[in-house]
Amino acid sequence: MKAKVLKKFLQRAHWVMPKPVLPILENLILSDGYLMAFNLSTLYRIPFDSKATLLIPFKTLKGLVSLLNADDDVTFSLLTDNGTTVDMGVNINGVQRYKLNSPHHDDFPTYSERLDFKYTEWGSLGFYETDNVRRLLKVASNDELRASMTTICFDRTTAVATDGHRLVYVPLIDGSPDTPFLAQKHAVRLMYGNMIISHAADKDYIRFTPDDGLNAEVFHRCVDERYPEWRNVIPTHQKEGTVNKTMFLNELRLAMIAANTTTHQVIVEMAYDYIKLKSYDLDLSMEYTGEKMPLKTDQAEAFRFGINGKLLRELLLMVDSEDLTISYEANNRAILFNKNVLLMPVMLADYAEV
Repeated sequence: MKAKVLKKFLQRAHWVMPKPVLPILENLILSDGYLMAFNLSTLYRIPFDSKATLLIPFKTLKGLVSLLNADDDVTFSLLTDNGTTVDMGVNINGVQRYKLNSPHHDDFPTYSERLDFKYTEWGSLGFYETDNVRRLLKVASNDELRASMTTICFDRTTAVATDGHRLVYVPLIDGSPDTPFLAQKHAVRLMYGNMIISHAADKDYIRFTPDDGLNAEVFHRCVDERYPEWRNVIPTHQKEGTVNKTMFLNELRLAMIAANTTTHQVIVEMAYDYIKLKSYDLDLSMEYTGEKMPLKTDQAEAFRFGINGKLLRELLLMVDSEDLTISYEANNRAILFNKNVLLMPVMLADYAEV
């Protein structure tokens, strides 16, 4: 295999191996004509012309390959096997250059059963933009106590991520099957281009083929949890206002200086032709009142809501357009930004008076 192809595989395999449950999973496995990364829930493999069955230390190989020329040919050969550990040769352009030691492959967890499941093709699935994957991964929760929120939900024509405070949903090419499924973040990182996806219904596994030029396959165990009813939080009777995003972000940065460092609360005031930000921190006796920014809206009624400025800034940095559209229904309902980025408001003490 060319070093440049192997290097690309190792970059992708990195997402499968961040926190191995077992130390032995820090190794790749070369077997049955494939080079594979495995973490008990996901198997990522590419064809590799070899008859040997070997475990290859991932970090060592990644460092070694990074020093090779792109067109160098890399192969592996078995040198000694004492039944507990293995010595292997790493051959560059047909000549053994390196010698590595690894555990015996008999100690590697069983992975072959997921290859034999009966998969039914669902069709094609893909993201319109690579940045959409980044947005989803950024918003998905890291709280292992809420397992469903640590995943990405593929719900027919939409992929969704949330952490309970913010939510992002993006359209899919062709869409996923009628049955929604939850994929772990590391598996979503492997989704490239327009993919053919299959499902083993009785085992809750999916198989897909990333369009990454490696002829790769991914076998992934979906998370068996109930995902929050995300459609219920999207404003149904939307009122809208549009402001320049760059101007809004600059004002938000200034407002954050005076915002409370615990709540990061920023107050957004919208009127017929302007929008303005305010913030204060009672502990520091500091208050900020921003400049009026031009607002395009057909709503004559003023609207006021509180928002977590830190989370809002992170979300808006993921928005590409120069214009920022703010959609709302009530000041105690979720606020929608540019139609697909949603953030729950922060309750203000004087809402009852608004």
